[in-house]
Amino acid sequence: MASSSFLPPGYKFRPTDVDLIGHYLHKKFFGLPLSSDIVKDCDLYGSQEPWEIWEFYKKSSKSKIFCRKVGLGAWQGEDAAQEIQDNRVIGYKKRFRYENKGSEHYGEWIMHEYTLLGQDQFVLC
Repeated sequence: MASSSFLPPGYKFRPTDVDLIGHYLHKKFFGLPLSSDIVKDCDLYGSQEPWEIWEFYKKSSKSKIFCRKVGLGAWQGEDAAQEIQDNRVIGYKKRFRYENKGSEHYGEWIMHEYTLLGQDQFVLC
């Protein structure tokens, strides 16, 4: 999918955990505009495999419960959610790995999922 935002040569996207929750996820949750379309809106818990999502950026559904099945596999949590703080807890970060015993990609994909404190409507991965 072609991006409509212009990024200069050498641009690196390296937000902190606080940036991801406090800026991007907070704005998404409250319907505020982002300054660019660097962060894509897609459904990571649908029928596409991780590598297909990476290539095509499937649009998100607005489900309240996250089924972490994806394609023929699933995202399995590797740890407990870690608090993200900016003078107080603002959200959480959790690490997942792709599991599908029949796939050559078993365990090869890692995803970090960010949630805003007090909401479960959207996640940033």
